[in-house]
Amino acid sequence: MSDKNDAGDNDNFDPNVSLMTDHIQQISQQVINPNKDVIAFVEAGFIGAYGEWHGSRRIGDKVDQFGGSDISSSTNPSQAQIQNRLLVKNALFTAIDKEIFIQFRYPEDFKDNWFPTALTDEQAFNMQNDQSRTAHHNDCFLHSFNDAMTYPWSSNPTSQSYIQLRETYLSYIQKMSRNVPIGGESCAATTPSIYRCDATDPNRGALRDLQRLGYTYLNNGFRRGVLSSWQPYDPVYRPDGDQNGGCYIDIEKSLGYRFVLQSAEVPTQVKPGGKFSFSLTLKNKGWASLYNKRPVFIVLKNQATGQQYQLEYPESMADPRRWKADQTVSIPAIVEIPFSVPEGTYDLAV
Repeated sequence: MSDKNDAGDNDNFDPNVSLMTDHIQQISQQVINPNKDVIAFVEAGFIGAYGEWHGSRRIGDKVDQFGGSDISSSTNPSQAQIQNRLLVKNALFTAIDKEIFIQFRYPEDFKDNWFPTALTDEQAFNMQNDQSRTAHHNDCFLHSFNDAMTYPWSSNPTSQSYIQLRETYLSYIQKMSRNVPIGGESCAATTPSIYRCDATDPNRGALRDLQRLGYTYLNNGFRRGVLSSWQPYDPVYRPDGDQNGGCYIDIEKSLGYRFVLQSAEVPTQVKPGGKFSFSLTLKNKGWASLYNKRPVFIVLKNQATGQQYQLEYPESMADPRRWKADQTVSIPAIVEIPFSVPEGTYDLAV
């Protein structure tokens, strides 16, 4: 969910900070928080073009009160602009329910100005802490060497010094992505050596970046030039498609988390009211982790009647948010079967 100013890139006259923070309070109380059970996360929005925290100007006096990188600009925000951005950030974290993650557009904000050290597994999911709720959306994914100013501007973006600088931001996002939602969209098909499936850039590429940065989602409707380049070549419908078959299906199957059962040890019999122990081994074959808190249930389904009985798995023994990408986990449990469950043959599911 996001609140965006869709005026475009040229006339982004934002309201003053106090009016903006008042609006954040209102929309949080009336829309976001009452519906938190169906909101995956919130994009910070509000500032600048498309709510992406760039190209902002104040209504009336046309003063840039927030700053922010523009695609063709190397200007850094002033201290006053950084402070205004901080005020909006604090308003968002104060007003929006503590269970909800908030995505921000530019790593320079959260890495350079708010949280210089990347979130660790030990700090994760302490939702009273702002950093634990800070996530990222890149809405110019693989646009260029700096992803249209997602990373700092440079007059020589192919230099070794710039590649090393950019790497500090990519490494930071890689670490935080283990425990927060990362996603976005492409915005222009300008640098084939970076965005294509067969990217020749040694440091970037669609599959390489999506996996490394733990992407949970991508906008599947924008931008078509990039998305179609990931599809198999077709002379009529996708002349810019991939001659080698594309990687779109691989991306579809790998975004987010994908829990796959590797093995299970389950007893064949147990009496109503009795206890049974079992163990499951799962592998997360997705590129990301589950980030919102979710309970784990054991479901017994009677093969004759179809009746289902749901037993909650002890939270202390299984937190799906800790089942990280490309990791295998073993989940042991001791479960008591209620006396109300009639004898019979049952399927077991988790």
